[in-house]
Amino acid sequence: MTTLEQLASDPKVRAAMASPTPPGRLAQASLLATRIVRVQDVKKTYFRGGEPLHALNGVDFWAERGDYVSIMGPSGSGKSTLFNMIGGLDKPNAGRVFIDEVDIAALDTVELAWLRCHKIGYIFQSFNLIKVASALENVMLPMTFAGMLHADAQDKAVDLLRKVGLGSRLLHKPAQMSGGQQQRVAIARALANSPAIVLADEPTGNLDAATGAQIIELLRQVNEEMGVTVITATHDHKMLTVSDRIAWIRDGRLARYEARDQLAIEEGHIGSAPPGAPVAATAVPAGQEPDAGGEPIVSARGVRRQYSIGGETVWALDGVDLDIRRGEYLSIMGPSGSGKSTLFNMIGGLDKPTEGSVRIDGQDTTHMDPFEVAFLRCSKIGFIFQTFNLIPVMTALENVMLPLTFSGMPDADAARRAAALLDQVGLGHRADHRPEELSGGQQQRVAIARALANEPELILADEPTGNLDLKTGAEIIALLSDLCRQQGVTVISATHDHKMLAASDRVVYLVDGRIARVARREELQISAGSIEGSTL
Repeated sequence: MTTLEQLASDPKVRAAMASPTPPGRLAQASLLATRIVRVQDVKKTYFRGGEPLHALNGVDFWAERGDYVSIMGPSGSGKSTLFNMIGGLDKPNAGRVFIDEVDIAALDTVELAWLRCHKIGYIFQSFNLIKVASALENVMLPMTFAGMLHADAQDKAVDLLRKVGLGSRLLHKPAQMSGGQQQRVAIARALANSPAIVLADEPTGNLDAATGAQIIELLRQVNEEMGVTVITATHDHKMLTVSDRIAWIRDGRLARYEARDQLAIEEGHIGSAPPGAPVAATAVPAGQEPDAGGEPIVSARGVRRQYSIGGETVWALDGVDLDIRRGEYLSIMGPSGSGKSTLFNMIGGLDKPTEGSVRIDGQDTTHMDPFEVAFLRCSKIGFIFQTFNLIPVMTALENVMLPLTFSGMPDADAARRAAALLDQVGLGHRADHRPEELSGGQQQRVAIARALANEPELILADEPTGNLDLKTGAEIIALLSDLCRQQGVTVISATHDHKMLAASDRVVYLVDGRIARVARREELQISAGSIEGSTL
């Protein structure tokens, strides 16, 4: 896929983007058309390993000017492909995509570059900020491409960052900001050239519930106050509550398209259970409780972690004490910047505390050398990441074999064990497929099989359902729960998913680098939320 930055290196493209006048066929755009986006019988087929994959199979979709539309659908349903079509990032094999009644599938490179620069703003789940640039510079970049004078671009970027609540963070780089703050910068950047349309791909997927709610409110304000058409792909029920319409994509087709008032949406929540409240059905079955005796598998004592960022001292962890029992399913929650990722890094041996100690299976990792830590990680810990982190050029089987190969296992034995693990996670028939040929849920299953390769005693899962639809997320949670209950593996998960909490033995809440609360599952009353009036 060609990026805006790559296109900007072409003198013709750069000159076209810098012009306020739409080039070629875009000059014929109808700004009076009620439907700003119109997708007509669009089909898209990819060929993977010689096999056709029908990502879109005759989709009809529209959005009216000033609409707030949310798109839902399971992993592999075609949401991302539809987004790419609307955003001019890919072209259909058949059918037409209209923006202001101009068929963008017929546009050339110069016309597409102008459209993407001036007409559409993009917001990504992973923020996609330039790491070496400040918030101000990130927001100025699209305006620079559009030919705006430096002083004018700077003034507008300052104004946009103030509007999204980041007036005090103008010169901060992404590493100096929380996830929520980075997403606010991304929203400001998306608005830089006053687009008519904003495409937001899971904009709350990497954020905690409170920060996600703030981002949703900010997008609602952009939609209502600036008249921008917002189209978002999401699994967040709170996003649906502010939408005008919700579209469901299944198997590359538009299965349903409904107005907000046709649905009954209940947002998930977590609260303290009242005295005497019954324990939910997801509680740990009798006889399968984690081992309450003996030495804990993870023990953190007085853990503090200090970073120096831009001359500022930041305490990411500030005196964490935590014991995690063998066979326990523990979930960690907390707002963006609370210290969840830092604590994960400490437990996983990926970083060391400034003060305090971390013991894994009785071994103090604080004073280990890099080789000892690497051996510990390889032999005792399995990692599962939100973004799967599979090697694109390797098959599912080869990805699962990799840690076994690192451990010195002969190839034939590694292949047999990897095949057995893929069978265990329900993907034996996909062993020869590469990641791009798998849905998000299937890729996460491969990642789980890889995490189990060396029979770890501890699995660290960082937002394992964050990139997945509700149904696929529930399947991954059930798989992790089975590993914990049936094989005695300790699972520690950082999550914002209420269903994940419902499967946990305990929930740890981190705030400002400190443990604010540790609650047993039966002490909580958890609702995962629901949507009535549609088939999810």
